[in-house]
Amino acid sequence: MSILITGASGFVGSYLASKFSKQNRKLLLISKKKKFSINRNLIQQVDINNLKELEKLFKNKIDYIIHCASLNESLTNKYKKLAYSTALKGTENLLKLSIKYNVKKFFFFSVLQVYGKEISGIIKSKEQIKIENDYTKSHYLAEEIIKKYNEKYKLNINILRLSYSFSCPIDNRVHRPDLIPINFCLDAINKNEICLNSDGNSRRDFIYLRDVFIKISKIMNQNSNKDIYYNFSSGKTFKIIEIAKIVQEEASKILGKKIKLKLNLNNKLKENKFVVPSNIYVNKIRKIYIKKKLRYEIKKIIINYISK
Repeated sequence: MSILITGASGFVGSYLASKFSKQNRKLLLISKKKKFSINRNLIQQVDINNLKELEKLFKNKIDYIIHCASLNESLTNKYKKLAYSTALKGTENLLKLSIKYNVKKFFFFSVLQVYGKEISGIIKSKEQIKIENDYTKSHYLAEEIIKKYNEKYKLNINILRLSYSFSCPIDNRVHRPDLIPINFCLDAINKNEICLNSDGNSRRDFIYLRDVFIKISKIMNQNSNKDIYYNFSSGKTFKIIEIAKIVQEEASKILGKKIKLKLNLNNKLKENKFVVPSNIYVNKIRKIYIKKKLRYEIKKIIINYISK
């Protein structure tokens, strides 16, 4: 069984590559920029916008594609043309090759923000779309291309709308200082304080990357699902200030000094209570489960960065 993972040097892609490599899966890892190895699996520098270059990988049998390649929100704002090209042309290239070479299943990582940047209320339908920026729009347009290919060619498609995923990065070369809680951990280590850009009342849904990996593994072994959309959320939300306080507590213990928490009270945000029903868990989970996993990974992140 062979798996092609795009964006393998990124936060999510590298994590999945690390986990699948421990299952003795045959992996093909690609990234446009970074080139390093994950458990002896070399990440190849391949541009998914280049169809001829991409097709060379398919000389070997590929059973599954896990498409993680995309620009993060800040890079999307800076390089819009590249962001849309990667989302649209790159995704379509992968779909064309999936048809030509009979790929068994195609997984695409979209974002939960297709329901809105500041989601509110209960998301009752996966058609309840609210596009508010280029980052979200590029992912949603990619979803639409995938949907059309699925309708025409009957591919085995899985669109994964990912919430705020968390874990300690699997390699020091996976650098994402913009992600919560990594950014708070770095502030605590480097500045002895955690600074929020707001009053911290905004809520986010956080999902443990290990649970994402487990769910994808299960989908691989299942028959095709009628619904191609999955909410890769936990269904549990936290205020940003809640996460910052966990980092503050753990950093104070590990670093042996007081860590300050500063809020920007000039930027007061309305608390956005919401629920996006999760397609990750068979049974409902309690918020304490996610909180424990957050605390565990926050400890690992802090220890990892101070030991560099």
